Amino acid sequence: MGPEKQVFDTWGRPRIDFHSSPSFVDSPMLTSLQNNTPVFERLTKPLMTSTVQNPHARSCSSINDLEWLETGVLRVIGEEKSGRGFLQKLCYAGRDIAVGHFFGTLRSDRRLKYIQHANESLLKLMKTDRASSDPLSKYEDLSKFDIHAGDGHFHIHATHDERIEDSKRAVEHFYSLNLRTYGLWHLTMAQIGGDTKREHDMSAVKRQEIEALRQGAKKGRKVLYVWDRAAIDFMLWEKLKQRGIYFVTRSKSNLKFTEVEEYEFDKEDTVNKGVLYDQLVKSKTNENHVRRVIYRCPFSGKTFSFLTNMHKAVRPGLVAHLYKMRWDVEKIFDEIKNKLNEKKSWSSHPNGKVAQANFICITHNLLRLLEDEVEKDGVENKQDKERRECRTEKALEKTKLSADQVSVMNRTAQRVTQRSIVFIRWLREYLLSEGYWSDFLSSLRMSYVRFGR
Repeated sequence: MGPEKQVFDTWGRPRIDFHSSPSFVDSPMLTSLQNNTPVFERLTKPLMTSTVQNPHARSCSSINDLEWLETGVLRVIGEEKSGRGFLQKLCYAGRDIAVGHFFGTLRSDRRLKYIQHANESLLKLMKTDRASSDPLSKYEDLSKFDIHAGDGHFHIHATHDERIEDSKRAVEHFYSLNLRTYGLWHLTMAQIGGDTKREHDMSAVKRQEIEALRQGAKKGRKVLYVWDRAAIDFMLWEKLKQRGIYFVTRSKSNLKFTEVEEYEFDKEDTVNKGVLYDQLVKSKTNENHVRRVIYRCPFSGKTFSFLTNMHKAVRPGLVAHLYKMRWDVEKIFDEIKNKLNEKKSWSSHPNGKVAQANFICITHNLLRLLEDEVEKDGVENKQDKERRECRTEKALEKTKLSADQVSVMNRTAQRVTQRSIVFIRWLREYLLSEGYWSDFLSSLRMSYVRFGR
């Protein structure tokens, strides 16, 4: 009998059965799963651990799980408006994937669990690899909290979505952005149909299991969600607080409270600059007790009222600062919509819609890790950082306030949240290109200088 014929996948790599050997995780053939182009290899490298240790992985003859996952990432990064256009472009690049082999399998329950697990593994990796980048690590009173910004984001309905009451409805997904690592996670898809035209944010939260809301936080660790005013549900807050889950949001103008207690706070602490009051108040509607922080922004002069179920041990200035950081999730949504062009649902099937949301999260997280690697290699987008620092300095000059009158958090320029469009254009150009990593880095460095603004 002659030697066994080697079978290759659609990327030109040796096809490997994930379950053919118990020692596969330690196999030297692991690297052969990666595409041999330098940029693609570095982008997808963090996926290796999440795929070979994925309990939902199975051997498939048409398109294996890793190929399918990589194809979804390429779909998010690509500029093609239609799925068929995307696969046609891949075909021209020598990667022939049938329409049914990718988009047909978006309906699969197993593959949905596979990519959800892959993103969970990425998020765990980011907690380790991005620990030194944590902007909140300096605040000891937040040290026991995992902190997330939560919100909903809409995708236009898919072409073949069924009509509901003579119209097709946009699909809303609820996402969570880890404000320590800036890893993105898909919480759930809003329910539509029947009497529900738009599911309320907290209704979606109530549907989730406690462990899902805790996002893998260890026992004894607290989880904080910073949400917009749709998060106000004091009875739910009280229930979730018993399971170590907390909220911060802004108060609505029509809410009425009775003051129960005035909390003392250190007005000389630079973190608390701008805080006017820190109070325990009682809602007049259902008499739930909640903490209220009144804060005046030194730049705009506007006064804001924040509500939370966190203990007073967390300084009131941090409550205000965390809500300001919530805007970062809105910036991520803007990046998804306007830079990655993910505006429309890929599939009419619910699994396909949720799979797309998870592909978006995975791609965002991979881009974050790739940018970290690029910066370690000495290529940094200094233009964006300098522009932010300049805006902060101008805002301080305009207020004519001394440094000790402004919170230290307002005096420090926030780190860049979005990926620069220059970085995304560079990625698209060289993602599947043969060459040397050093040459691609030189091109990115030049692009930042010439086209950054």
